[in-house]
Amino acid sequence: MNLNNKKYIVFVSISSDLYGSSKLLLTLVLNLKKLSKVYQPIVCMPCEEGLLKDKLTSEQVEIIEMPILKLKRSMLKTLKFGTFYKEYKEAKKIFHDKLNGREIHCIHSNTLATMFGSIYCFRKSTFHIFHVHEIMDTPKLIKYFFSFIQLFFADKIVYNSKATEKFYINTLSALKTDILKINDKNPPYLLNHPQIIGRFRVLKTNILKINLDDFSPENIVKFKVHLKDIIISHNALVKTMNSMVNKTDEVETINLGI
Repeated sequence: MNLNNKKYIVFVSISSDLYGSSKLLLTLVLNLKKLSKVYQPIVCMPCEEGLLKDKLTSEQVEIIEMPILKLKRSMLKTLKFGTFYKEYKEAKKIFHDKLNGREIHCIHSNTLATMFGSIYCFRKSTFHIFHVHEIMDTPKLIKYFFSFIQLFFADKIVYNSKATEKFYINTLSALKTDILKINDKNPPYLLNHPQIIGRFRVLKTNILKINLDDFSPENIVKFKVHLKDIIISHNALVKTMNSMVNKTDEVETINLGI
């Protein structure tokens, strides 16, 4: 396969050592490298020595050493982020230099405290996955902060256990909303609900993620399904807006001719 045809998945590790979450990352990366003929893993990690780095190097996995923007509890408690922006600019430059024009399919942030993927993918077409291993329960500010981070900065969330998933879903119920629940018969009660904001973002992202150069039957079906969902959600939103202002001709709905 031509190197230019490969799709790259970037894994961001919070450490170069081999702990619980790092062991899982290592398993994912090595299996991807071994089994996939399409996707190629790249691992971003801090510039330090450790067993994870040694294992990846021995398996000839590409490593990019750079700041991974580790978010610490002390930063949230004091709201002092210090050199965070400076670190991001440095990390972004190193990242782009090492990629040398290669296109990234998605970034997998392995733990909530690695913020590089969240910031880099925000408002970009690069897909962002949060792999959540930790329960941030105290103080309340941190609990809600990391819940909102998942809602607004992740295209996909993977939890390491049912207990972790239950904790965050109970903390912020918008995380478990189902886009199909918004329709013309079940519009949201208020327009500023995170549910409808999040759903429109997800639906728009799904459209952007579809490879329009691949006109396979599967991709065409996916495109039609997501487009239909966008129209249904749009019409639900319009119906709610019109009912709140008591005007039926304020905003027009879209005819669902798919």
